[in-house]
Amino acid sequence: MRKYNAALEIPLEIPIRNGRKSAMVAGIMFGISEFLSQALWAVSFWIGSIFVRDGFCDFPELMTAITGLLFAGMMLGNASGQASDVSKAKIAATKIFRLLDRESGIDPSKKTGEVSSISGHLAAEGLRFEYPSRPDVHVLRGASIEVSQGQTLALVGASGCGKSTTIALLERFYDPREGTIPIDDTEIREYNLNHLRFNLGLVSQEPDLFNRSIRDNIAYRLDHSDGTPVTDDTIIAAAKAANAHSFISELEDGYDTVVGARGERLSGGQRQRVAIARALVREPRILLLDEATSALDAVSERVVQDSLDKAAAECTTVAIAHRLSTVKNADVIAMVSKGIFPFII
Repeated sequence: MRKYNAALEIPLEIPIRNGRKSAMVAGIMFGISEFLSQALWAVSFWIGSIFVRDGFCDFPELMTAITGLLFAGMMLGNASGQASDVSKAKIAATKIFRLLDRESGIDPSKKTGEVSSISGHLAAEGLRFEYPSRPDVHVLRGASIEVSQGQTLALVGASGCGKSTTIALLERFYDPREGTIPIDDTEIREYNLNHLRFNLGLVSQEPDLFNRSIRDNIAYRLDHSDGTPVTDDTIIAAAKAANAHSFISELEDGYDTVVGARGERLSGGQRQRVAIARALVREPRILLLDEATSALDAVSERVVQDSLDKAAAECTTVAIAHRLSTVKNADVIAMVSKGIFPFII
């Protein structure tokens, strides 16, 4: 119990100090408002009695004046009672503006950076990384690996060993504390972020689909800013590559079928195949698969895995998996343990 209380003392120190300060300010302002209210009553009747005695006004006029003064004082007191809320609003506004003014080290809106074509040769050299929320937990501890263009790399290992973190670093959701990730011999941080991510396709364990049509979900993030139209042929070709065209064609509205929030109107296997089609429609040079089949039944897994194998033939693939069916066709298999790759075959 003592250890538990000691662990809470430091995190709660600042909130407790702020709470005491707010309570003190609120108490002081409440006392001032009450004092002003009562003082106005006393001063008003004292001066009023002198005015009535000296004949400057009569009693009804005195009461009219005093009532006006007292109501004004009450409003002033109520306003002063909100001083603590004004203080809280100032603190909240300061935090909001600090967040808005903060410049991210990974900014997708920046137009600078390398935009050369990517073929798919991938490497990681001496990666060390800790999440900002847990700086004392070393997720990667000098991990290094290399994958040639067109090869499939399978990452295997226990949960929490750093597999998904490796995918996150490849997508540049984070930057490593130490080490480099060269793609085609160019450090990943030198690429324009939008250009980099456009050449990466990501299929996660639980893909997020939008409450739009299947066509819109597959075409999402297609770059047609140069005026190139997004045609049905492009979308259908991606759906066929993902083994999704057959089931989409059987739906009543076909590619115009609205999938519902997060794709709730589709089965797990159908959602995955739509997500794969969305990843493939851009013809990515590197395909990232984060346990893409682990939540599926045997039948759906077989269909989705066929889709992934077909897609992997056209690009470099990094796959996280716990099942033999996912890694049996991989060119390189790396075991991840304690933030490093101790075995690579």
